[in-house]
Amino acid sequence: MLPLLDRSPRGRRRHAALVPLAAIAATAGVATAPAPAGAAKAPAGQRAAAPHRLSFQAESARVLRRIDRRLPKVSVGGVLRDANRATRPGVGALRPVPRGIKAAFSFDGGDSSTDKWYPQGITGTGDATASGLVDGRRALAVSWYAKNPSDSGPGTIHPGVRISFITAEDLSQARYRHVLLVVPRAGRRLYTHTSSHAGGIAWVGPLLYVAETGTGLSVYDTRRIYRVRTGSKRAMGCSGSACQAADYKYVMPRVGVYQQRGAERTFSSVAVDRSTSSLVTGEYRADATGGIASRYPLGGDSRLAANAAGGATAPTGSWAVPVPRVQGIVTRGTRAYLSTSGSDAHLYTGAWGASSLTATDWPHGPEDLTYAPGSNRIYSVTEHPSARAVFAVDAG
Repeated sequence: MLPLLDRSPRGRRRHAALVPLAAIAATAGVATAPAPAGAAKAPAGQRAAAPHRLSFQAESARVLRRIDRRLPKVSVGGVLRDANRATRPGVGALRPVPRGIKAAFSFDGGDSSTDKWYPQGITGTGDATASGLVDGRRALAVSWYAKNPSDSGPGTIHPGVRISFITAEDLSQARYRHVLLVVPRAGRRLYTHTSSHAGGIAWVGPLLYVAETGTGLSVYDTRRIYRVRTGSKRAMGCSGSACQAADYKYVMPRVGVYQQRGAERTFSSVAVDRSTSSLVTGEYRADATGGIASRYPLGGDSRLAANAAGGATAPTGSWAVPVPRVQGIVTRGTRAYLSTSGSDAHLYTGAWGASSLTATDWPHGPEDLTYAPGSNRIYSVTEHPSARAVFAVDAG
């Protein structure tokens, strides 16, 4: 276990609501059905369903079958066994060190300092399965978006978004490997990069959900990770006998998108709440009104459960959060945790639907959150070069 380098208590304070706590009414004329059989009941204090709904649009099954035939599959366990980068344990990249810290590590030297890639989302096998294991392994996953992709001069392929799969049995000796997210496309090339911001990710069963700022949620299937040829940063897709991906060894193609219907929301983060069988989405807003957090019900197949007209999924509850600049939100039943950024970064905790929350100091540049039930820890990641780390605190 990481030694606690900062044992002094940090200031806690109550923050008054910045917005009125009024229920968000459902849009008139939008029919909603009861939650699917076996779905968890909404906890006390949950808000009325917001008007926005999500409808699933699958990628072309024909193109995905062509990728299946063309490329060899690799499991998550196979990617972890092939981890080629070592982390650096310790809290040195965290400013300040958060209260209740249990573990921390930085990425390797190149990933810690680059201004080409920025980490955003975080999830883990604790989200994916009740046992906290996938292929017999414990792992974390972190999303990065290419902020400055042209790192090799004119003609460089935009790499898009990558996922770091990180071994998590011993975080003091964690290793990782990047997998590039791609979008299937018709034609001989079969796939291309995604321009997603990947502000949040959530792992449910075999599926990886990615928050898309103005769209909804993209869906990737961890059973569809493929090995491609390395050697060129300028090649993307299949050509002749070779398939490449900007010099990445593994790709994971998108299998579908949950697109918004009705009132539009910004999807800045996403997390799993196993206690309520739901995905929790967060909305980043810099103004004092804060954003909207919503819960979407999950079905037994790891997909969102249809609970609205036309097979769409509507939130089972939404909350106008009383704090601005929310980068990540995760819940455990009635308890919520919100990570906020800016010069006054905090971790806020309190009841789902509350009008005031308790704040503790949080490191500079915080992003998404995930909860690990097995260890009762909240994990987050910081994004800025040379101050970039994954860390865990006690959930209380």
